[in-house]
Amino acid sequence: MKDLYQNIKTFVQTNIPDIIHVNIWNEQITNIQDEVQFLRPALFIEFGIVEWNQVNKGKKTGTVPVILHLVTDCYDTDADDQDMMTSLELLDDVESIFDGSAVSGCTPFTSTTTQTDHNHGNLIENILSYSTQYTKCIRSNRRTVEAKPELNVQGQIKKPL
Repeated sequence: MKDLYQNIKTFVQTNIPDIIHVNIWNEQITNIQDEVQFLRPALFIEFGIVEWNQVNKGKKTGTVPVILHLVTDCYDTDADDQDMMTSLELLDDVESIFDGSAVSGCTPFTSTTTQTDHNHGNLIENILSYSTQYTKCIRSNRRTVEAKPELNVQGQIKKPL
C-alpha cells in the first residue's frame, strides 16, 4: 500500500496546489489538542478494507476504497460564512480533479460518497470516498539457498514386470 499512498500523495501535490499538507489518515482531528499540529488546508488519505485476488505468483489485485479527509479552518463569525464557502469550493476542486483520474497501478477513481462536515469546532472535515482497482506486485521475502544434491545410487535397476 506504500506505493499507492505515495502515488496518490504525489498526484495531490501536483494537481491541487491549494492543499498544503498531505498525510495518511490516523484520526488526526478526533483529539486535535493532543495531536501534532498540521498546516491547513490538509488532505488525509485513508484506505478501507481490500479483498485481494491472486493474479499470478508475483501479482495480486483488489478493489481499494480510498477515503479522502479534506480538513480546512473555519473561523466564520456572525453572518460571515466565507471560510465555509472556501472549504466547499476546495471540496469541489478536489472532486473535479479526482473523479475519473488514475494514478500508477490503478484504474480511474470512481466517486462513491461525499460527506460534508458534522461539527469539529473551528475545523471543517469533508470526506470524499472513491473506489479503484489496484494491482500490486508481491515481493517475496523468502530467502532461497541453492541446494546441490549428492546422490549415490547403488544396486541394480530392475525392470518392471
